[in-house]
Amino acid sequence: MKGIGYLALSVTLVVVSCGQAQTAKPIVRADTMAPAPPAVPPLTSTEMERYTAMTGHFFDPMLAGRFNGSILVAKNGVILFEKYKGFRNPRRKQDSITEHTSFHLASISKTFTAMGTLKLWQEGKLDIHDPVSKYLPGFPYPQITIQTLLNHRSGLHNYVHFMDKPGVDKRRFLNNGDVLKYIIDHPGSREIFSGVANRHFEYSNTNYALLALIIEKVSGLPYPEFLAKTFFEPLGMRDTYVNTLADSAKSMASYYQTGRPFRMEFLDLVYGDKNVYSTVRD
Repeated sequence: MKGIGYLALSVTLVVVSCGQAQTAKPIVRADTMAPAPPAVPPLTSTEMERYTAMTGHFFDPMLAGRFNGSILVAKNGVILFEKYKGFRNPRRKQDSITEHTSFHLASISKTFTAMGTLKLWQEGKLDIHDPVSKYLPGFPYPQITIQTLLNHRSGLHNYVHFMDKPGVDKRRFLNNGDVLKYIIDHPGSREIFSGVANRHFEYSNTNYALLALIIEKVSGLPYPEFLAKTFFEPLGMRDTYVNTLADSAKSMASYYQTGRPFRMEFLDLVYGDKNVYSTVRD
């Protein structure tokens, strides 16, 4: 995961609200969800001036330096600060960054995977209390549920570590199915599973790579297409997509602070835990 050390940055705020079930195993229906909060009042001219000044005071010194990316700050639906600086290729200074330049959201991508899972639960197409093995045949840990994937309490360790081993074919790009197959082929491995589910929190990309597979199984759609049809298109997020090998020509690379691009590696096309690309406007 290349979430730290970017020269190219995108600053985004994502706010998600959903109803939370309180009983044993409900299916969350639209008519049981909390009513929408009241509309926020518009900003006064005094508030606009104060917030704009405060935001500029915070970000202007950053923009005067080597920052390469996009920044947008909004309150109550009003954009207070919006700036774009630098290039898609900062080393060669090619292609200026604009409001349509999509950046890799890295682990913020998990937000969309969680929303997709809960959307399918709301529609009655899955139950988050079900074991993962109900949806992914051959999965060797019946005590792990969809809920423990969502809240990082599954006990599964990070595939980025346990698949970086001798014997794993690193000459090709692996996918989510390869991660699942590795888990199935190595049952009982303590490098993969701690041995106990729902005992403690452990942040793990494996959880969300598996959730993407469950979304595909339940919806009958590839994960990129499911997110596009469920969220991106209805919300008018025209510059947002899930990166695949077919997008390699258009996707903006990630860079070290020196300007050297990150090299694509064998696990970089696994999605659900990463690989959503978006803009600050979207």
